Amino acid sequence: MDDCKVYGVFQAGILVTDIDKSLELFRDALGMKVVFEARNQIQPAKGLSGVDGQIMNVVMLRGEDGVDLEIHQYVEPKAVPCPPMNHNNVGSTHFMLRVSGMEKIAEKIEALGYKMMTPIVESQRIEGFKYAYFRGPDDIMVELQEGSYMNSEAAVK
Repeated sequence: MDDCKVYGVFQAGILVTDIDKSLELFRDALGMKVVFEARNQIQPAKGLSGVDGQIMNVVMLRGEDGVDLEIHQYVEPKAVPCPPMNHNNVGSTHFMLRVSGMEKIAEKIEALGYKMMTPIVESQRIEGFKYAYFRGPDDIMVELQEGSYMNSEAAVK
């Protein structure tokens, strides 16, 4: 029997220019919990930035379902900003947050100055399933999702 398999996603990681601004969104406004924080630490993984001994800030946040969001900020050398990618650009990425109270979450996000990329979309096929995208810190694309498609026959048709 083959015991080599993927069990699920452990974490999503993002690189930002200001870790405190990211905490304002994900921890303070959206309620994720800090489970690990290291400031001004030398990154032991060699070759990540093209130099050894880079200094980083790292925060790990956890939602109620246990999936972690790892936020990195390069202190030295500084991160190199890039223009945001469109969703149809190869290499474009996003991550999805499961939420409840989607409308209120969108209001909190916009109150912090972030822009929703889409209105909240309600599925016509899957009752209670909603989603929307916004640009977070450093224009990172984030998707919000409420409801579930996991046990819906409509999702696989």
